[in-house]
Amino acid sequence: MIAFVYSNRLEPWARAITYSAQVLFDEVWDDTQTFNLEEFRSLEEGRRRSMTLIVYYGDEEFSDSHVDLPILSIKPSGFFGPGYLNAPCPSPINLPRLVDTPVIFGGSSVIGNNQTLDTDADLLASSYFMTTRYEEVIRRETRDCHGRFPGRESLPFRAGFLSRPIVDEYTLIFRSWLNQLRVPHPERTRSFKTLLTHDVDYLGRYYKPYDPFRTLGSVLLGRQPIQRAAECLAVTAGITRDPFDTFDEMFEYDQQIDADVYYFFMAGGKSQLDGKYRIGWRRTKRLLQRCREAGAVVGLHTSYEASRNRSLIAKEKRKLEDVLGDRVHHNRHHILAWREPEDGWDLAAAGITWDSTLGYADVAGFRLGVCRPIPLFDPVSMQPFGIEEHPLIVMECTLDRPQYMGLDQDEAFCYCRDLIDTIRKHDGEFVVLWHNTAFATDPPSYQRDLYTQMLQVLDRRYRDPTTSFV
Repeated sequence: MIAFVYSNRLEPWARAITYSAQVLFDEVWDDTQTFNLEEFRSLEEGRRRSMTLIVYYGDEEFSDSHVDLPILSIKPSGFFGPGYLNAPCPSPINLPRLVDTPVIFGGSSVIGNNQTLDTDADLLASSYFMTTRYEEVIRRETRDCHGRFPGRESLPFRAGFLSRPIVDEYTLIFRSWLNQLRVPHPERTRSFKTLLTHDVDYLGRYYKPYDPFRTLGSVLLGRQPIQRAAECLAVTAGITRDPFDTFDEMFEYDQQIDADVYYFFMAGGKSQLDGKYRIGWRRTKRLLQRCREAGAVVGLHTSYEASRNRSLIAKEKRKLEDVLGDRVHHNRHHILAWREPEDGWDLAAAGITWDSTLGYADVAGFRLGVCRPIPLFDPVSMQPFGIEEHPLIVMECTLDRPQYMGLDQDEAFCYCRDLIDTIRKHDGEFVVLWHNTAFATDPPSYQRDLYTQMLQVLDRRYRDPTTSFV
């Protein structure tokens, strides 16, 4: 058993520090007990001797003359202190590096032997900064037109490490310290996993009885080609399938590899940016049934309107549950519009325990610094939300839209492949989002082809995890 001990003066931030240690230690946390310094010293000598290691987080020198145990001492950077939530964001320039991994708080010094290690690399504060969206709290004024924190404004992007899961790298460094101290610890039991997720924003391009007249009017005004009017009439007459009804292909694609599949449906929202369907339509109900028959998990796609008026989240969830005939615990916000970290309390109050919203819309990568599920924590109240986050790594429109990354197909494929390789090294989750509209052939897009390329890479990596592709 490992003892994680923190200084008594850090007691006001004890919950935050304990959460950070839980994330940093990862699976080693199950073999850890937490104490403040006074609590640890009050333990019976036999209890202290039963520990295999002391991880100490404090400024004071730690010593225990009665117990001869390995000690890993991490010097606090001052992050947890009077400046909490008030200090400015660190500069992205010349961050210290520890084994080539950027350290957000503290330094890069590691001194010791196989009995003691002392470091000023504050991996606890650095992990906390990433996984709690702390930067977004202290930079409230930085938001895009939808109220989201832009990825390009983030410290990881500006410092050049958004494409690296640095908190997972911190965990590997922590494990290497345990090895150096010859401390037995649980091996990593996770394995690489793929989550194929689909947000249903539209059931079809044509969804209302007056669509043929509206489309014909647009053609006469020169806003759309005449082929669009012909397509609309054919779809309305049942002669051809709606171009956005790509679900048969999606079910077929997703069965090609060993992956967990998720579909997120809207159950409300009246803004111009919300979905153009109703959860109670027969067409929607049929699709929900097909998703379940295909073995997919159905979750709530919180509407744009509900992301602004969060009291609507619970109402939308109940509507989806009523139609589905089952409880719903999974969520993703429409256009990834989980704006403020504290908004998680409304999700939790509605009964959401699983989320996969937290990726950036404008740039793909590791927004929370991890590629594994983690519990979410509110840095303002310093309390856990009770929600497990599966961070979104790639959304398809992030790759090709000019206002986002603006990549061509080859560039997008290489970027996704590199992310997959990185996640594979950490036995993490590759969480990807492809909308059903991305599989349509009109307007022209490389997204369908890119998806199949990606599945081929994933399939070969499952069969031979050591395979690397150029």
